[in-house]
Amino acid sequence: MPIRQHLLFPLLLAAACAPMGSTVTEEDLAAIRANRTAYAEAVRANDHTATAALYAEEAVVMPANAPMLRGRMAYRESLNSAPDIADFNMSGEEMTALGGDAVLVTGRFAITLRPPGAELAISDQGKYLEVWVRDATGWKIGWDIWNSNLPLAEPAAPPGN
Repeated sequence: MPIRQHLLFPLLLAAACAPMGSTVTEEDLAAIRANRTAYAEAVRANDHTATAALYAEEAVVMPANAPMLRGRMAYRESLNSAPDIADFNMSGEEMTALGGDAVLVTGRFAITLRPPGAELAISDQGKYLEVWVRDATGWKIGWDIWNSNLPLAEPAAPPGN
């Protein structure tokens, strides 16, 4: 099933209006949890192929401080140019079945990056929102957005001050 950005609002609206019966089962939620564990392991291993494989073919990814990406391959390419990840953890997971074949997942993350040539690692923490969708191969991330809880860095003083 192709994923289109214009379907996100109807999915969220459907979740608010959906009858209590959902086609998402406890087994589905367990499969998503397993995929999320695999995701965290792939991120920590800097395995961009395995990380991107958990995204739907036409996924929409909205990373912090970067342009929106459309499609699994665009996301994979962005990972290939990102700094190495020294540590990554997710916590505080909440899962909400949106009805049909979609599940909303929210939580928190902590990440430590090692930019090439940098003496010190960079740490960040924030929150994320994912919409997992079922396709012919199983549960994949259809939409992903994350942002930092940390304040923006202070601007550098102009030279000569």
